[in-house]
Amino acid sequence: MVPAPFTIYGTPVDVQELPVNHNTNVSLFPNPGKEIVTINSAQKIEQIIFFDAMGRKMLAINEPDRVINMGHLPEGIHFYRVILEDGLQTGGIWIKTDS
Repeated sequence: MVPAPFTIYGTPVDVQELPVNHNTNVSLFPNPGKEIVTINSAQKIEQIIFFDAMGRKMLAINEPDRVINMGHLPEGIHFYRVILEDGLQTGGIWIKTDS
């Protein structure tokens, strides 16, 4: 598959192909959650990265523990990307609530 070019504000960009596996069984819970998030994965996680709704990197953790304190992130929708020990990547959405 060839990456499709897109134009944003007159600057051409490409979609980079990454090794993505949607069957990795990585989960974050509770979702939505407040401060403490538990990661469940059959494989070792090399890195997890959280982005805000604007795509800004908010948090990156190398070799995260099973439990992460998310109290410092703002309320809202966060996207996450997980890089597994075999190099495959997966991701999802985690919603932070303060109520």
